[in-house]
Amino acid sequence: MGFVSTDLVYGLKSGVQTGFMKEFAAWEGVWPAIATKVNSTKLSEDYSWLNAPPMMREMTDERLPKALVEQGFTLTNKDYESSLEVSMNVIADDQYGQVSVRVRDWARRSAQFLDKMAVQTLAAGNAATYGLCYDGQYFFDTDHIDPRSEYQTNQSNYASGGGSALSDTTLKAGITAMLNFKDDRGEPYPSNPDTLIVGPALEWTARELLETKKVGGTTSLPGTNVLTGRLKVIVSPYITSATAWFLLNTSGVMKPIIYQHREGPTITSYTPDGDRETRESFFRRRLYFGCFIRGAWGYGDWRTAYMSAGA
Repeated sequence: MGFVSTDLVYGLKSGVQTGFMKEFAAWEGVWPAIATKVNSTKLSEDYSWLNAPPMMREMTDERLPKALVEQGFTLTNKDYESSLEVSMNVIADDQYGQVSVRVRDWARRSAQFLDKMAVQTLAAGNAATYGLCYDGQYFFDTDHIDPRSEYQTNQSNYASGGGSALSDTTLKAGITAMLNFKDDRGEPYPSNPDTLIVGPALEWTARELLETKKVGGTTSLPGTNVLTGRLKVIVSPYITSATAWFLLNTSGVMKPIIYQHREGPTITSYTPDGDRETRESFFRRRLYFGCFIRGAWGYGDWRTAYMSAGA
């Protein structure tokens, strides 16, 4: 068993830090498409500004400033970690290639955590698992009304029960529902869906609906699929329902999910420092590296999304 010098340990620490951050940054996840990143500077952040912004109007007298909503919510940052153990024998035996592969895979798994939290928050939007929408309702609900609004008609971005399974008819109905959303003054709200997100169980149904050019018709006069290319399909393993599907408008500044970022990813280590051994390196010949992320997830404007439970 070879001797592990301080220089070798420092070299490993530097390599883990660099390799991890490079691989983490290279991961092309789905969360940026469905979540707006909001930087946080304290323990928790208040969101009382998420109702629809006002439309321009003719100024015939004086300005009519739009106040913040009376209701809102608070997102409190939480700590998240992932840790990796490395045997000192790996360093002594010059097996850095094995460490590099494991660190890269660790970085990807850590980056996938952001996808997991964003998609799971979306999928749980018909309950209070990750909190409520700014209007006090579930994010996906049938009776949204903006507080203190001029427009007091219930609006729905949620379908369930018989007849809600993913199909040509229900998909068109969902698109139409989003296009008919109103702001708190009754003005049409520009929420044009561009993405359909489903779990693995509905992937092929979704692709047949949106990526098949011809449907129905006859042999001599085949029908045309008007949904072809209408929406981008995202398939996420973090949607575990075999029936639920989601329409999203991801083109705006405010997306369906809020990713409140406070800190991270940061990489720390529990390794020998100079001549000083750690307990683990002395007794077990083990080195430890940790990834730390601090943040929270919540809901943006309900008009940017539509959910069908599919059953």
